[in-house]
Amino acid sequence: MTTTPSESISSVNSENGKNLTTPFQEKQERSIWSSIRLKATLAAIAIGSIPLAAISGVAYYFANQSITAQIGQAEQNRAGEVTDAINRFVFERYGDIQIIASLDILTDTKTGASKPLAEKQAILERFEKTYGVYDSIAVFDLKGDLLISSGGKPFKNHKDRIYFQEALKNDSPYISEPSISATSGTFNVYFSAPIKDAQTGKTTAIVRSRMPIKYLDKLLSKYKANGGQYYLLNNSKEIFVGPKGVYATQTNSAGQNVSASKAEFKAISVQSVFPDLQQIATNQSATAIAPNKDSNKEQLLGLAATEKLEGMPKLNWGAIVTTDTDVAFAPQQQLLLTLLLGTGITTLLVAVIATYLVRRATRPILEASVAVEKVGQGDLDARVEAKGDDELAQLGGNINQMAIRIKALLVEAGASDNRLQLQNQMLVESEALQTDVGHILDVVSALEDGDFTIEAEV
Repeated sequence: MTTTPSESISSVNSENGKNLTTPFQEKQERSIWSSIRLKATLAAIAIGSIPLAAISGVAYYFANQSITAQIGQAEQNRAGEVTDAINRFVFERYGDIQIIASLDILTDTKTGASKPLAEKQAILERFEKTYGVYDSIAVFDLKGDLLISSGGKPFKNHKDRIYFQEALKNDSPYISEPSISATSGTFNVYFSAPIKDAQTGKTTAIVRSRMPIKYLDKLLSKYKANGGQYYLLNNSKEIFVGPKGVYATQTNSAGQNVSASKAEFKAISVQSVFPDLQQIATNQSATAIAPNKDSNKEQLLGLAATEKLEGMPKLNWGAIVTTDTDVAFAPQQQLLLTLLLGTGITTLLVAVIATYLVRRATRPILEASVAVEKVGQGDLDARVEAKGDDELAQLGGNINQMAIRIKALLVEAGASDNRLQLQNQMLVESEALQTDVGHILDVVSALEDGDFTIEAEV
């Protein structure tokens, strides 16, 4: 069976078209993650953001450590300021009682005898008003009976009082632990000292001053600013001053337990306020973070102990200064927020810049992909706009040359097919002509032989 030139060219184009278009025409659903542009954008964002996030994290870690240490040290210093203020305040009161004990009306027998009782009382009252921190100054004989008191207040025998016994026994000034007055029921610190005769040097009486604890609370009121709190601890690790004011212990000035009927006089241990602090050493400085049972908040604690001052016995008191952690560590929270905000904004900028650059960088690749797909579908006139002299421009030029070459090959293949068809047609016609010539030669040969009956087929 023979084919016409047009059929032959069509056949060649069809075969070539089928071979070129089949791979591209078989469409498959592609995942969004298969996009080279998306992958390149995500990679660019990761390259720009991950190191920044890592640097920010490391910077925050070291800054947080440093700030935390500084805040803890500052809180500890505040506790040290509290104990120092208490120490110096008590030291002044310790000096007061010695000054009172050295008054002529008390040490000089002749001077004392020449002064009426009312004048002596008036002198004690002037001291009381001048210092402004005492509510009573009294002088007792060695048996504990009252001799003089400011304001002429009557007192029972004080021989059983701890501060009286200590001053008499040690023959030196004494500072009591915070305790409840067995007489008035108030919560106080007592200062006592022996009164010595100016001539003989022998102890003739005991003087004591009574300072309500509220004056300590007033002294430390400035440490309540900015949400701060403080707690003063006695030698038994009991709180006697705190955010709620004065905390009374169960022991009175005579060393006796207060009647259970007086419910307001209860020992407040450190563990009852800070349960997580099982062991509190009031003789050293430290910092800690613990929940406060009274406020139900986590707090930063600075602990400090009173130091021994020269010329005064060691108090063995302690102080805890507290600040809510959300207030104390606000700088870290602000730093973290700043770093997170900065990292977020930078990541956003990186994403925008990366998207722009990736779009520009991948546009030639995507255009080349589209052009190759069109060529595969038979559109041999598809071209890639190649700009520049980089590798992508060379790729576009190669694709364009490929399309031109494929088109030229198809045209050449079509021309070759036409020549083949013409040669086949000429061959058929030549064979037919040879057949006709053969018949004529047969007729001529018969005529030469004398056979005039033969006829030639026309």
